[in-house]
Amino acid sequence: MKDHVSPAKGQVAPEQTLTNEQALSPEALEDTQRPLNADSLAQEREAVHHDTESAHDSRSRTDTAAEPSFEGCLGPVPRVAMLGGTFDPIHHGHLRSAIELREALGLDHVLLVPSHQPPHRAAPGVSSDQRLAMLEAAIEGEPGLKADGRELLRDGPSYSADTLASLRAEYGPQARLVMAIGHDAFLKLGDWHAADRLFDEAHVVVIERPDHDAPLPRALEALIQGREVDSVAALMARPGGHLLRLSLPTRMAISATFVRERLALGDSVRYLLPEAVIRHIEAHGLYCPSSS
Repeated sequence: MKDHVSPAKGQVAPEQTLTNEQALSPEALEDTQRPLNADSLAQEREAVHHDTESAHDSRSRTDTAAEPSFEGCLGPVPRVAMLGGTFDPIHHGHLRSAIELREALGLDHVLLVPSHQPPHRAAPGVSSDQRLAMLEAAIEGEPGLKADGRELLRDGPSYSADTLASLRAEYGPQARLVMAIGHDAFLKLGDWHAADRLFDEAHVVVIERPDHDAPLPRALEALIQGREVDSVAALMARPGGHLLRLSLPTRMAISATFVRERLALGDSVRYLLPEAVIRHIEAHGLYCPSSS
């Protein structure tokens, strides 16, 4: 179906019938007396083409304004994951998991969210600002990974339910929002603060440990009952509420505790941490015995 082009102001569309007054006007008589040569025909075609393009541009602007503002890598609805932790310090195990998580789920980006006051463990020995700075240094220039410091702006324990609620408000009700956690954290999920709210706001994706097959605690079984799916497609069929267990291609056996112990002893941590993080640690004297 061809688009109808409205005539420009002061012109009469070819298919319209002229009134007697229009037909007898000097302007109309002048127009009928103009010779139809190649130049005039080209000018007419150019004018119609210009009007058509203008109408198309106008419709495009109207249509774009009505669509969602997000343009994710897989469509207009954003796919975002939150990967939280103390990142004390951020290491290659964290980073490799984030990259592979993004690839496996087809995410627009993964937000790495350092915990300001972790509710389930002792406070880190390094300040939140320093941990965020190391995280920003580690992922600089890495597409799809973003450092998110929103938990540093809140007082009190850094509850994931509150962080997910903040992300849901930011990305909208149709965004596919994921909270990714490791297997050890998953086993304690039933005891988390406002655990039901986690599924109200997002999906939960568990990064599996291949060598771990322990029975689940009763509280956790009750929490996830009826929520588990077995594919990414099923997970992304709705904005939240599902659980997916995911095995990533690479499971780097690096722990932050191990890294801190080596730093305290003055041992090399090269290839365990990004070079930018090592430089930051050295420049600020972090994790050395005198700072403990």
